[in-house]
Amino acid sequence: LGTIVGVDKALNSLEIVDGQQRLATTVIFLCELRNYLISLEPIIADDITKSFLTDIDRTKKEEVAKMQLNVADNEFFKSLIKSGGKTLPSSKPSHKLIEHAFQLSRKQIKNIVAGFSAKDHGDLLNKWINFIEDKAVVILLTVADNINAYKMFETLNDRGLKTSQS
Repeated sequence: LGTIVGVDKALNSLEIVDGQQRLATTVIFLCELRNYLISLEPIIADDITKSFLTDIDRTKKEEVAKMQLNVADNEFFKSLIKSGGKTLPSSKPSHKLIEHAFQLSRKQIKNIVAGFSAKDHGDLLNKWINFIEDKAVVILLTVADNINAYKMFETLNDRGLKTSQS
């Protein structure tokens, strides 16, 4: 998945400066895997939610998304994850793009399982989950502040470094 540039903001919290789209796309794909598996493999679907999509805020006594987008898109993104990707009315261009990413992920999952017996879908999709969890490579570059983060973002993008070069 390449290099992700982030700034430490709070305990166990990063502000992502470079890599937001890749992370959001991965979260959307995992959400759609969960949605597909909910009736076939409810235990795996529940594990996707607990392992990748949400945490419990014990102080607020509520489930919170592990990934948050910017102020303009976060509530829309969060509602799609909670609603199982069901479309909500919105006219914002960024919301349309997020919604389209959910649709593309849904379509890709149908392509992945096409031609396989329904009884094998859970095992087949679980291999994708395992790949994301255990084999996808992310290089996390954490910096102290936004100035250094944007400097690293510019440097990486100007040089066009590939993951292997990083």
